[in-house]
Amino acid sequence: MLDDHLTLDIAGNKPLVHKLLNEAGYTVPGYLEYDLSTIDKAHRFMQEEGGNFVVKPARGAGGGWGIATKINSYKRLKRSSNKASAFSDKLIIEKELSGENYRLLYLNGEFIDAIRRDAPIVTGDGEKNLRALIDKENQRRLDASEPYALSPLTMDLDSQYTLSDRGASLNDIPGTGKQVEVKTATNQNSRLENHSVRDELHPSIIDYGREISKVINVTLSGVDVMITDCTKPLEESGCVVNEINTTPGLHHHSLVSDKNKEVDVGPRIIEHILDIQP
Repeated sequence: MLDDHLTLDIAGNKPLVHKLLNEAGYTVPGYLEYDLSTIDKAHRFMQEEGGNFVVKPARGAGGGWGIATKINSYKRLKRSSNKASAFSDKLIIEKELSGENYRLLYLNGEFIDAIRRDAPIVTGDGEKNLRALIDKENQRRLDASEPYALSPLTMDLDSQYTLSDRGASLNDIPGTGKQVEVKTATNQNSRLENHSVRDELHPSIIDYGREISKVINVTLSGVDVMITDCTKPLEESGCVVNEINTTPGLHHHSLVSDKNKEVDVGPRIIEHILDIQP
């Protein structure tokens, strides 16, 4: 842990971070904080904004736990809110963003690495249904001689709604070679869906992420943004800030699809901790 408890508490409060970023002039998704007793307020927010939404625990959760996407009805709102409330009594509903998910890593304001995190997929063989393919993928993760994912694929509300909105179900049998996204949240993806984009990001986006990490004075920050085109200047990229992580999962930077582009971020952080000069 490189940041003090106050910084960690602030960063872990998603509505507060959105408020601070918004006040500082950064683009964040439309959002609303609520709890189970005020769920009707969240539903009115959905009706006013339209489209799909994401429900998350507002505080004290990470790693994608309690998150559900594709929330577009009161029934889904209620179910996802009940699930998320197991992690926090305060909840947040956000407008679901278009574009791709990027994690930008900074240490004391210095840009270290960037990855694009795609949704987890399974590949059909023409025989097994999606449920069996997911079981096979999880077994593969357990049996791998070297790690290529740090968690199993769990079939939760996020996966249920993702498949349902595409007219699919766990009983479907994809054709040979057909790739199927089984979740929208990216936290449970594998090396195959993590892509190093350090050398592709437009410099203005790197500078933007650095500024964001300074809003709450984070020493080690994983800045999550949604971008439609990371090669374009910031104002043309469609960049929206999703989250600031103060204890970012470093495995995302090691488990990448092209091992030649892997950035070994661990030693950089240890050198900082021990104040070792290069």
